[in-house]
Amino acid sequence: MFSAEDGAMALIEPAVEKYELHFGNTFPLYEYIEMTQSEGWDFSVEGGKKLIAFIEERIKNDDPVEVPADYEDRTY
Repeated sequence: MFSAEDGAMALIEPAVEKYELHFGNTFPLYEYIEMTQSEGWDFSVEGGKKLIAFIEERIKNDDPVEVPADYEDRTY
């Protein structure tokens, strides 16, 4: 089970949706959990801000991230 700081998912979910609409592909959020976490949280507000910047840069550069072949089949 993952933990989310209040307000974190309100930042993360729209950024992921924007990415997926732009590229037409799944954003592998759990591959970037180290970016979104902070002390005590898997998904933090601070990490959400980092993820937004990361996604915005990928969109700006039209550079999608690699999605592992088995990503959709994994259990988290």
